[in-house]
Amino acid sequence: MDSRTEVMEARASEVDGTGEPRAGVDLKAQIDDPASWTAGAAAPNTPPLPGMIGASRAMEQVYRLVRMVANRDTAVLVTGETGTGKELVAGAIHELSRRSKNAFVVVNCAAIPEALLEAELFGYARGAFTGAVQSRLAKVHVAQGGTLFLDEVGELPLSMQAKLLRFTQNGEVQRLGSSDVYRVDVRVICATNVRLLELARARQFRLDLYYRLAIFPIAIPPLREHAEDVCPLAEYFLAKLSAEARMPAKYLLAPALDYLEKAAWVGNVRELQHTIERAFILAGNDVRLSVEHFQAFSESNELREI
Repeated sequence: MDSRTEVMEARASEVDGTGEPRAGVDLKAQIDDPASWTAGAAAPNTPPLPGMIGASRAMEQVYRLVRMVANRDTAVLVTGETGTGKELVAGAIHELSRRSKNAFVVVNCAAIPEALLEAELFGYARGAFTGAVQSRLAKVHVAQGGTLFLDEVGELPLSMQAKLLRFTQNGEVQRLGSSDVYRVDVRVICATNVRLLELARARQFRLDLYYRLAIFPIAIPPLREHAEDVCPLAEYFLAKLSAEARMPAKYLLAPALDYLEKAAWVGNVRELQHTIERAFILAGNDVRLSVEHFQAFSESNELREI
């Protein structure tokens, strides 16, 4: 039997046939502690961040940069492909900072219509527009003393970029429909899966705003560049699914693990998570996941042809 399969079988044996942990085994603690899932690998120089898994050199670099900047108020720009965990990195920066006891407020810039974005970010006064029957605090007010995370910041319209630039320069906020100016103490972390400098050259993103937001850039590598983390990630997702379903823990056979490690993972960790969930369902009561459970769906191969 492959040594990796033996390790996964051993971990699976910590759950009895009812889906409950065996006596003395705190499965929930293991699931909630990502560091426990790298226990079979060489100890990294820099341990994983809160909520993150992986002991590869590529991810160690990310962990190291996060710990270097966490306790500062420096603006951070997290870059990476879709599904690499940019929000997890931003959340870890907040958790490791002196602001961790205050709010971590997430704003997806691509999900809010342009007409509502200013009101959402900076708030509005009563009567500012039709339907504004009462004043509303902004996301930046909610994040007072904490962190404001702007996801997909490259989707911000140019008109909002100018207002965000002013806010990042002096911390001043002016609500829509009001002449009053407020000062807030908020750290800004942004994320994007596009090249902002290329947008700036195309005059679709302000260059001065880019330099304000990218004081400390952190690039997250795609999963295909640290395939050695596929195993601990897959184990984590399988254990979590088993615990939620109150089923015996499932594990990967060696050929299945090889199959996953060689996949392109266009959607990165998010795609891996969904692939594991589909295979978990297809396996039914079988605790062993084989290549056949994964070949029924091959998103990466299909996306590679697009």
